Amino acid sequence: MGAFAVVRKNPAPSEVLAESQILDTFHRQGFASSTKIGTKHWDIFLFGKYSGVPPTILTLDQDNFIACSGTFLYKGTAGTVGLRNMFERFRNSSIEWDCVQGSFCILLMCDEALHLLADRLGVYKVYSTTTDTIISSSFLGILEIINQRSAATQSIYEYVFQGATLGDRTVINEIKTIKPGSLLHLSDKISVTRQPSDLWKGQRWRSFGDQLEHVHARLKTNMRWLIDAFGGNIDTALSGGYDSRLLLALLKEHGVRPRIHVYGDDNDGDVVIGKAVAAAEGFEITHTNKSRFRKPDIGEFAEIISQNFFLFDGYPSDGIFDSGADAATRRERAFSGALALNGGGGEIFRNFFYLRDRRMSIRNVLWSFFFQFDPAVCTSRFIEREYLTKMSAAVADILGYEDAEAPWRIEISRAEVEYLYPCLRCAYWMGRNNSINNRFGYAGTPFVESSIVKLALRIPIEFKNFGRFESALVRKADLTLAGYPSIYGHDFITDPTIGRMARDYMTILRPAFMRKLSYRLRSRFYHRSTDYALSEEYLNSAIDAALPEMRRYFNVERVRSASELNRICTLEYLFERYRTAHV
Repeated sequence: MGAFAVVRKNPAPSEVLAESQILDTFHRQGFASSTKIGTKHWDIFLFGKYSGVPPTILTLDQDNFIACSGTFLYKGTAGTVGLRNMFERFRNSSIEWDCVQGSFCILLMCDEALHLLADRLGVYKVYSTTTDTIISSSFLGILEIINQRSAATQSIYEYVFQGATLGDRTVINEIKTIKPGSLLHLSDKISVTRQPSDLWKGQRWRSFGDQLEHVHARLKTNMRWLIDAFGGNIDTALSGGYDSRLLLALLKEHGVRPRIHVYGDDNDGDVVIGKAVAAAEGFEITHTNKSRFRKPDIGEFAEIISQNFFLFDGYPSDGIFDSGADAATRRERAFSGALALNGGGGEIFRNFFYLRDRRMSIRNVLWSFFFQFDPAVCTSRFIEREYLTKMSAAVADILGYEDAEAPWRIEISRAEVEYLYPCLRCAYWMGRNNSINNRFGYAGTPFVESSIVKLALRIPIEFKNFGRFESALVRKADLTLAGYPSIYGHDFITDPTIGRMARDYMTILRPAFMRKLSYRLRSRFYHRSTDYALSEEYLNSAIDAALPEMRRYFNVERVRSASELNRICTLEYLFERYRTAHV
């Protein structure tokens, strides 16, 4: 299914919702088919995907049913078969998480009790009002319905600078996200239990060869299950990097030839290499240069932005101001019920943060990667120490450190740092994008599965450096694919070049505070974006180009980053459309 909403039957008088209001809200987002299920305390509204796939529901008897939003597989079974397998394991309290795949939310009525189960890593987003009146996979599904709205300052800055909000925050104070791995028990009140955040625990393996065999075997099994469910009806990218090459190698290993595509400018390295590999392997490849997508007339632009806003659930990671190319390519990938695979998360096999193998403070982790912005673009509302404290608190919560007075000072192990990639970067940034893809059709990120993550977290950092381990995985799955060039200046058979190793070491050895400051200095020399979609003329057709709402938070003239400006304009669109208090 593409979306759902669970609405309390007997809320406070000020929170009573008409069914027509709920349906109108989701139909405005593009969801057509819908199904309603009533329970004692809640009404459940289920909506099919944009691609036309109807809601997936298995009714066992009058007291028991199970439904899924997103993409869910259990040991290679999908649809009602997969849901039946899940229901039986749930009833027997024996869910085998290593057998579960996908990004999803499960709703099930089991022996007169209603439950909501979020995926363990949080790569499918679920939202709720702070009063627990509405729970939904759609942020807009709640925003359009609630009566009181106030802007969340911390989250506004996180979204503009990171592309996502952390913890259980959204850009609206009255809307929160359900934490990863949560199991909600829904009766007249809501109680919550969570899966333990312990995937990072365990000794690192010291044998490169043994670890390689173990991880490859697990990847091979998981890919087999995806193919059992979808056959060859799979779409995936092919660029010049590690992750898309590994995905294609794992598919080829099972004899599957998927639809493949590449995005970028004609001379972009990913495009050149992706096309060359496809030609050598005899694949047809679809190349889309989004910058050449037809430039709309001013009169069309406002409608495209409105469509983007609703299709992408309000504020997607990249913003909503584009030509419509993003929506078009997502529809293409979901065509004919295909499973759209994404190699995002493959960095779990590499030293993604480029950090040394030692303990470090949460502050230094955040400074090293999550502080790539210039505070000079902010107004006096931005207080850097407060921003750091709240981000650190979100990190501490993920790792299980509770009620720390100074969370930025907490020293964490290198294994915990690695855990932050799938459970912070992937869950909050990639998870938002993944959830949007699941509105269009079936979508999966095979490397961000708990069965894979817990193995990847045991790989020593020295094996991950310079892409050594992931190169070996590509070779193990398909030696021929490993032999083609990459954007790193070498193939995945030969050793990395001295230049590549030197560049990586320069980043790894650079102190955290220098990594934070170097971006700020460089960014002040960037040229402001000349993208027509962000020009005053085009902006004025959709919003007030003076950005009155967001000028409370940003010195807009100082913004140099096109991605930051797009997200600022996206929030301007949101706050202009919905009356919101700025406190």
